[in-house]
Amino acid sequence: KHECVEIVKIIQILMLDKKVPLEEIGVITPYSAQRDLLSDILTKNVVINPKQISMQQEYDEIELFNAAGSQGTAGSLQNNVINIINGLHVATVDSFQGHEKSFIIFSCVRNNTENKIGFLRDKRRLNVALTRAKHGLIVVGNKNVLRKGDPLWKDYITYLEEQDVIFTDLTAY
Repeated sequence: KHECVEIVKIIQILMLDKKVPLEEIGVITPYSAQRDLLSDILTKNVVINPKQISMQQEYDEIELFNAAGSQGTAGSLQNNVINIINGLHVATVDSFQGHEKSFIIFSCVRNNTENKIGFLRDKRRLNVALTRAKHGLIVVGNKNVLRKGDPLWKDYITYLEEQDVIFTDLTAY
């Protein structure tokens, strides 16, 4: 929930300060529960959704075709939906494969004392998450948990620190 609050702030900075249209922003996360929580918060936000337009959902046609031929389609489809709030796309990493936006916010979600990062360890998902942005990628997460959770994340966090592009406060951004 805390991460969602920060993501709303980031979206508002992109919209209001950086003049990025909502249609140019995507938010991705490995977890459908985070996608749904964030979508609910964004739908109710009067800055991001001033006319309180109902959330729309988009399914990938290939996913619809694949699900039609398998059992248990409801869960499969629900995991591969893209929620659209006033032009802003919010999706799981898996459902965003093949899509791009000018700016991507990647919500990592994982924050625990055991440094377990779940789906984030999957190199294929990480590749998709980090390559969907045309102009800017914003990763929101606990750098210490990510660093300790997987060697690839450790290397990535080290690289970002060397580039001096890790911010712990949005005022610097």
